[in-house]
Amino acid sequence: MTDSSLLEKSALAMALLGNMIFALSSIFFTEFSRKRSTLWMNTFKALIALASFSFTALLLRLSLPMSPFILICLLASGAMGLMIGDIFLLTAYTRIGPARTLMIFGFTPIFLGLSSRYLFGQEFPFYKLTAVVCLMACLFSFSLERFRADGHWEWRGLLFGFTGVFLDACGLLLTKSAFANGTLSGQEIHPAMVNAIRCAGALAIVPLVSVFLRHRIGIVTGFRTLTHRERIQVLVASFCGTFLSLLLYLSAIKVGHMASVSAVAMTSPVFASLFECWRLKVWPNLYLLVGLFFFCLGLGILFLF
Repeated sequence: MTDSSLLEKSALAMALLGNMIFALSSIFFTEFSRKRSTLWMNTFKALIALASFSFTALLLRLSLPMSPFILICLLASGAMGLMIGDIFLLTAYTRIGPARTLMIFGFTPIFLGLSSRYLFGQEFPFYKLTAVVCLMACLFSFSLERFRADGHWEWRGLLFGFTGVFLDACGLLLTKSAFANGTLSGQEIHPAMVNAIRCAGALAIVPLVSVFLRHRIGIVTGFRTLTHRERIQVLVASFCGTFLSLLLYLSAIKVGHMASVSAVAMTSPVFASLFECWRLKVWPNLYLLVGLFFFCLGLGILFLF
């Protein structure tokens, strides 16, 4: 097995673990977005992420990237993907639920795969296209189950979800551009520093977003209104769903194939559905089992080849 093959498989493994953590955290993000607001929840988790990544960067004695292009890319990536995009995603969570919102990420590999081919010269071989089709079949089975249960689509929630996913994908492309520029210039960038800068970019536009939405955030006041149990839940969910999942996912983005890593992100709705079944103490139905079959098939193709 070649070094590049091992590197690709380790990237897929990191992306998979990061998505499992994010899927579980997204259930709690939904609950607290409904209790407080999407802007409050997004700002709170961005603050936790910034503190965590900054501490990690200091602990590892990492230096800031000196290239203005890299800094601009990462700040813009955080503002676009971690703040504006996540506000749309959290709003979609509250309207149609996290599992159905995460289903929309099935369209991300097509967008990122084609973009990466032209921007970074990455190939998009047939076996990866086959894996993407299998993972999209998984999402179709899941979405069909939700449609038959509800009888209609919540179009506004879907529109918010698509907008959030698109902005998230644009943010990832900017991050990938920063990594590529750093490699070309001989400037190695650690994912912890990348995420710290992205979180800073996200928080930098909070006042502007607050004025635009005409909503006063009240981070401390909102946190005090929560019960002791809820405070622990929101802290743990924010730490795991931002620090751990982002660190794993961006580490995968740095070394892996863009389309393959983003295809693994399509597993989030399956994990979210399984976690919901576990929390609600209900068994998975036939649609979810069929979706799991296609999920395992697609993931197996990615790992085997």
